[in-house]
Amino acid sequence: MPKERAPLLACILLALAALSCGLEDVPYISQLPQASSTAFNKAEIALALSEGAGSGGPFENFVIFYKIYLSALGTDNTIDERLAINSTLNADYNFFAPLVSGSTTSSTLWSVFANRGFMGLELEGASAAGVLGSTSLGQTLSVEFSQEIGVPPGLTVGGSAHALRRAERSGNPSISSFNPAPRIEGRLPFFNHEQLLLRANATADINADVVAAAASVSEENVRHAYALMYIVASGANWSTLPPIRVFSRPTFLGIFTLPPAQ
Repeated sequence: MPKERAPLLACILLALAALSCGLEDVPYISQLPQASSTAFNKAEIALALSEGAGSGGPFENFVIFYKIYLSALGTDNTIDERLAINSTLNADYNFFAPLVSGSTTSSTLWSVFANRGFMGLELEGASAAGVLGSTSLGQTLSVEFSQEIGVPPGLTVGGSAHALRRAERSGNPSISSFNPAPRIEGRLPFFNHEQLLLRANATADINADVVAAAASVSEENVRHAYALMYIVASGANWSTLPPIRVFSRPTFLGIFTLPPAQ
C-alpha cells in the first residue's frame, strides 16, 4: 500500500469504530395492551409485557402519567367530545396519539410528558414505583374514579388497593416542585374541590398539574374536572455509563371524572 494512503485508511477505520460505538441498540420494552375503559369512571389493563421483562431485562416498573383539566362540561357527554370538555385536553390527546401507535422505544419519554405538563402519578402511603414494580407483572391493574362523595379515586393491582395521590414534583427541570391545593388532612386526593377549580390556583407554583378552562368560560360555570392518564413501562439501559432511562410506547389509560370532595 502506498505510504500516502496509510494515514487516510487509518482515519477511516477510526471513524467507523467511533460510529459503531455510538450505535448500541436501545433496550426494547414492549408496549402494554390497550386498556378496557368505561368513559370517565374506570379502566383495567393487563400488566403484560412480551419482551423486556424478567431477569436481566431492562424493565423496572410501570409509570402512570396524568394531567387535570377544568371544564364547564359535565360527564353526561362522550369521549368524542374532548374538545368541548377542554381544548388543551383534546390537544394533548392528539399529541400523544402518534406515540401510542408508534413503534419505537424512547429514552426521553419522561421529558416529553413533563414538557406537556404531565406528572407522574403517586400513591397515598406507598411508593408507586414499588407497587407497580416487577411483582405487578402478570397482574391486572384497575384504576377507578368512584363518583361517591368523599371517596378518593383508587388503584388496585394484585389484590392490593391504594388511594391515588396528586404529585408535588413533576420531573420537569423548569417546575421542580409546587404547592398543590387542596390538601385534605395532609393528603392530595383527586377530588373536584373549590380550590382545585379556581383559575388563580392553576399556576406553576400551586396546581401545576391543572389546566384552567378557556378564558372565555366564566369561572362560576367551571364545575367539573377531568384527568387524562397514560401508562408506560420504564426501565434502564445498563450498557451505558451512566445508565439511561428507557420507556415503552405509552398506552392510553383513560379520561376520568374527578369526584366531589363533599
